[in-house]
Amino acid sequence: MLMNPISEAGSTRPAASEQERSGGRSFAVLLIASLAIAGWSLASVSLIRGFDFWVSSQANLIHVAINVACSALAAAYASRLRGTLEFKFGQAIAATVAIFGLYALGILVGRLFFSRSMFGFALIGAVCVSVLVVGLRHRLMRARVAIISPLIGGSTFSVPFARIVSDPSKDLRQFDIVLVSLTEHVSADWGRALSRAMLAGCKVRHIGQYVEELSGAVSL
Repeated sequence: MLMNPISEAGSTRPAASEQERSGGRSFAVLLIASLAIAGWSLASVSLIRGFDFWVSSQANLIHVAINVACSALAAAYASRLRGTLEFKFGQAIAATVAIFGLYALGILVGRLFFSRSMFGFALIGAVCVSVLVVGLRHRLMRARVAIISPLIGGSTFSVPFARIVSDPSKDLRQFDIVLVSLTEHVSADWGRALSRAMLAGCKVRHIGQYVEELSGAVSL
């Protein structure tokens, strides 16, 4: 049956075991990202610049270390993104380019040593790793769902692992999906909250339609 009362105790927070699995998946994604960054850096440096690049000078090692740090920062940012898959891909790529752009600006202003080939390959690797992180998290992690209790009217659908939100000052951008009833009147405060969420890539869905898609059944 679809028409089960929404229980705040049972639907707002996942069980402890689910939280542990989520934490384990996050660690696995970051571990894969770290290994990918390290492997790409080792391979690109050794193949492009030669194995003696590692001991040729301290400036070379500093340049490689900063490239690795920029890649790690981009991957960490990608792991925190919320919203649709397309939105997260776009944000991850844009953030990676921006991070390396700031590094390039620092090179120009500070007249720092750099290798164009290494910089280019580090940027390409960072983009690939960021996209990998977004894809893995989207596939492995459960979508964060919010139910806006003042905007669902008399709906009594049960949505597992959803969080009930009743305060319009709550930051909805931390969720992937926000559920409302499209027949309810939206106040100015809730309108601004939903607009911020939509601009951040969050999907605003009708609660009945979402539950029907989730359960594979149509409510009568």
